[in-house]
Amino acid sequence: MTAEIYKNITERRSITKVLDEPVERTAIERILTAACWAPSHYRTYPWRFTVFEGEGRHALAEAMAMGAADRHDGSPSEKEEKAAMMYQKAFRAPVIITVHAAVGRSKFKNPPTWEDIAATCAASQNLLLAASAEGLGAIWRTGDVVNYPTVQELLKLDVQAGDTILGYVYVGHPDPEADQPLRPAPKVNDFVTYIS
Repeated sequence: MTAEIYKNITERRSITKVLDEPVERTAIERILTAACWAPSHYRTYPWRFTVFEGEGRHALAEAMAMGAADRHDGSPSEKEEKAAMMYQKAFRAPVIITVHAAVGRSKFKNPPTWEDIAATCAASQNLLLAASAEGLGAIWRTGDVVNYPTVQELLKLDVQAGDTILGYVYVGHPDPEADQPLRPAPKVNDFVTYIS
C-alpha cells in the first residue's frame, strides 16, 4: 500500500488531451470524496466543487465567454473572437470541476482566510491524485478566468466575504495516442533545509 501511494504521487501528470466521452458519475463522486478528506484548520471544510458535465458545460462556457469579452479592451470583433475562444475552453474535457474556497463559514471558529485557501488547495491535490488513481486524465487550470465576475456569479460566490475560485480541473479519459507529459524528478535538496 505504501509503495502505491508514492507511485501515484510520482506518476501523476497534468493530462491535457482526453477523449470526448462521458466519465462515470461514480468515479467523479469517488475523486470528490477523496478531495474532501483534506486537512482543514478548525474543520472548516472550506472547499466547494461545482461539476459541469455534458450539456451543463454550456452554462460555464457562456459565463467564461462573457467574462473574457468584458475583460478584453480591443475592438468589438476582437472581443467577439476572444469570447468565442474562451467559450470553447469549456469543452476541452467531458467534465470540468470548478474549485473554490468558501472562507469563514464555521459557526464556531474561523482561521485566517489564507488557511481556508490552503486547505482547498490540499483538497485539489487529493482530487488530482484520486483522478490519476481512477485512470482518468486531469489538469488543474487557472489564469485570469478565475476572477471573472460572470463565473463568480454563476457559482454564487460571496466575493465580499473572500470566496475565491482557485481553478478549474478538467477531467476525462486520457487519449491513448497522446504523448505522456515528461517531468524530471525534482532535486529535493534544492528545496529543503535541515536544522538539527
